[in-house]
Amino acid sequence: MSKHTALVNPVAGPAGLGALRLAIGMALAAALAAVAIGVGAVVSGGAWSGTLACSLVIAGIAILGAALLVVTVHLYRARTELMQRHAEIEDMASVDALTGVANRRAFERELERNVRPGADLALLLLDLDNLKSINDSVGHGVGDEVLRGTAVRIRSCLRATDTVSRLSGDEFAVLLPRVGDRNDVEVIARRIVEAVQRPYPAELLSCTISASAGVVMMDGEIGPSELLRNADVALLCAKRQGKGRYILYRAEVHASELERIAFERDLRIALEQDQFVLHYQPIVDSKNRRILGVEALVRWQHPERGLVPPLDFIPLAEATGLIVPLGAWVLREACIQTQKWRTTHPSLFKDFLLSVNVSARQLFGTQLQNDVVAALNESGLDPRHLVLEIVESQVMTDVAGALRQFAALKEIGVRIAIDDFGTGYSSLGHLQELPVDFLKLDKSFTDNITESVKSQELMRTVAQLSRALSIATVAEGVETVEQADVLHHLDVNLCQGFFFARPIDAESFSGMLKRVRHLPEVMPAARVSAPAAGGGRISVRVPKPTRVAAPQLTN
Repeated sequence: MSKHTALVNPVAGPAGLGALRLAIGMALAAALAAVAIGVGAVVSGGAWSGTLACSLVIAGIAILGAALLVVTVHLYRARTELMQRHAEIEDMASVDALTGVANRRAFERELERNVRPGADLALLLLDLDNLKSINDSVGHGVGDEVLRGTAVRIRSCLRATDTVSRLSGDEFAVLLPRVGDRNDVEVIARRIVEAVQRPYPAELLSCTISASAGVVMMDGEIGPSELLRNADVALLCAKRQGKGRYILYRAEVHASELERIAFERDLRIALEQDQFVLHYQPIVDSKNRRILGVEALVRWQHPERGLVPPLDFIPLAEATGLIVPLGAWVLREACIQTQKWRTTHPSLFKDFLLSVNVSARQLFGTQLQNDVVAALNESGLDPRHLVLEIVESQVMTDVAGALRQFAALKEIGVRIAIDDFGTGYSSLGHLQELPVDFLKLDKSFTDNITESVKSQELMRTVAQLSRALSIATVAEGVETVEQADVLHHLDVNLCQGFFFARPIDAESFSGMLKRVRHLPEVMPAARVSAPAAGGGRISVRVPKPTRVAAPQLTN
């Protein structure tokens, strides 16, 4: 017999059983002795009177009956206590120990019991947006108090028929039966979110609590799992729309969110199954069109959607944090491929540069330096050949942090490029603070470079300033020969765009290098037109300034 059985039923323990057996044995012995004496006296016909003998028999039977009564009462009490203990254990298995509300197990039972076709029911999922930061900053003890307080505040907003449960660390669920119409549901949801976000006493918590909620109403013949999924979709929408709010699920509005969830699942699978490929776009010297490097661009070879462009999945990868492992993979694969090219064509790739994009999550995270070193060590690529591109707007969110990260990366020996320069509202003074080697000028600079004198002068100014700071300039989005020629005469060092080559896979790029090392030959100086003040057009001859050589690697 286990110790757990004895805990539930004390009679089942060794001591309880021994005492019960002893009591029953003594009662039976006394009763049998009395009966035996009485019967013996009657049979022997001795000195005992018949009356006394009968009395002894009756006494023995009475003792036996009393013993059986004691046993019956004892067993009844034990059974009652056993049932009470079982009920307590059942309650403990259904209640969240920290908050005192129902736990996930109880919630799932209640959901199954209430969800049926035509049921008047609503489900609310609530999540504390910043509990992790509270745990990290002031400790889990305060976080636990916040969770207990959240449960109390939710219950204060509910009716007697409603049920609140804690599903996980910071997620709560509320079942609202017989809730009425949509307006009633929204009133309850708003009341709950506002109650949860009320400030706590300053001695407990100095920061505010933010909570998001997703609400779904029973519709049609959906089952418990679908109802829960729809509430979760609404909760995700509330978080994505800024947190601290509730969103009511509507199928037509949230269809895109369901697609996004499926897309995110596919993205995770893609990382596990190596569905990503790299394409490479040449970067050329604007003077002689010689290929000086490539930019590695990731593509997703989806098994059903085909080749997915980066704009369709990079934002999702950044939002979910998957950009960090994906970025590490891009670094590794691009470095390995570039080193292969340098080994195969040593003369062509002596000064070759490989540009790889780095996201804000990578730049301000903790893994970038380790990922860079690992990629360089595995590939054998000299760090001087690697250029890390960071979008200007991302740098401007934390210039001091970017400066620290850039300094650490420069210690490794890699080069730094500011990508999409001109879109991030940066101060030109930052250029003398940040240890950057390249400015990649946004495509908007190039688009109307042949049409606008102002655009030409702006491009010339940026190129001259960069030259004074020993920073090379790269014009992105070059699509015509006229643009390429004007950029050459404005002293932009490097160019990149469809005019020279579209991004192609590694094998195609290797084949291109076997055929040509210089992309479209140099054209004569262009005569470009710019808008005149009166609405006509004037012709402007682009002067040819003194050029600065494209950046070269130095030993």
